[in-house]
Amino acid sequence: LQTLFGGTLLLNMIIGVFFVVLYSLWGGFRAVVYSDLIQFFVMCIGVVVVLWFSILNIGGIDFLTANLPDTHFSLLGGETIAATLVWGFIALSTLVDPNFYHRCFAAKDSRTAKKGIIISTMIWFCFDICTTLGAMYARASMPDLDPSNAYMVYALEVLPTGFKGLFLAGILATILSTIDSYIFIAGTTLSFDLAPKRFKDKTGAHYLGIILVSVISVFMALLFEGDIKSVWKTLGSYSASCLLFPVLMGYLLPNKISDNNFFATCLIGVIVTTVWRSIDRTGVFLMVDELYIGILTTMICLFLFKKRAI
Repeated sequence: LQTLFGGTLLLNMIIGVFFVVLYSLWGGFRAVVYSDLIQFFVMCIGVVVVLWFSILNIGGIDFLTANLPDTHFSLLGGETIAATLVWGFIALSTLVDPNFYHRCFAAKDSRTAKKGIIISTMIWFCFDICTTLGAMYARASMPDLDPSNAYMVYALEVLPTGFKGLFLAGILATILSTIDSYIFIAGTTLSFDLAPKRFKDKTGAHYLGIILVSVISVFMALLFEGDIKSVWKTLGSYSASCLLFPVLMGYLLPNKISDNNFFATCLIGVIVTTVWRSIDRTGVFLMVDELYIGILTTMICLFLFKKRAI
């Protein structure tokens, strides 16, 4: 919205979030699912047409190799193994994402859920290939663009009339499908899991939870100054380092850790990760990402609690 119409980041975020909250409150989970279904087709078609017209009008892999740094084609992309693994662990945080479980539990049966996971993973893989290649074309064709909106500006330049509108709808669908799912599940968590028992299963409490989460999300976005990479890096590091291994242990070694110990492990991981992010570090410690510290902390806690359980 800000790129297309101008205005402040705060104003555009409020308008966008208000729209999502409106249809989430109006139709509930059914509205979120049906809107996500439509958004899925629009966003996938949008990224595919960008790649198609890029190859058609500009060239194939030869154009990219001639106009991009060699690091764009290396396995690590110019980053260290440690930095690359950080993003790998963040990707694995899908396994502790409440939306993942929310969708699985909403499926007709476990077989449907399993098929859905496999199909979605394949589509996710293809989608990311299209967006990555599209971004590489943007970098090769217009190297001076601001990285935060280079993909969109490039797409509007390379696409013919008609397809531009489809692409913008795809960008909007990508954003909306993320916002509505996370706001809805976070509102559900507040109203059902964390609220006092007398408020559970109350529609009004769920509405209040969604609105409260929406307000908090806008303020958090302001703290990150609209930098989505920083958002994913920070929140993904917390979820991967503090929740990933405790949840996996619950799957692989059930009954080896109590609920209280599980909570204590995650809480200690959050505290240690936050402290590591906040302190001034020098020398070799400067290169140690907070994600690794959080993972090490939770693994130690799990080991200690598991020994006591035995």
